[in-house]
Amino acid sequence: MSVVDPFLVEEGWFVLSCPSCLIEPGDGLDGDVSRWVQDSIDVLDLNSHDLVDERSKWLVDVAEGIVPFEHLTRKYPFLAHEVTRQGIEDELATLFSVPR
Repeated sequence: MSVVDPFLVEEGWFVLSCPSCLIEPGDGLDGDVSRWVQDSIDVLDLNSHDLVDERSKWLVDVAEGIVPFEHLTRKYPFLAHEVTRQGIEDELATLFSVPR
């Protein structure tokens, strides 16, 4: 197993599944790239309970208006990018069961 060199990562190789907050290989990747990405996720333990919990908490804070989306963009660009890419910024409260 080898980890993807971060300088080689291309758009869409790693994606965020919502509302689970799990990182997964993107759709439509070549088999070798998909395995390489999955190996990276596994080796780096990117879906550990602690990391998934942290991602979820940040998205809940944004959904509740505690943290502005701009903060997420600066501090957690991958999360912000995935929310924007998936077009779910206005749906975060629903996805994370935040009462309005």
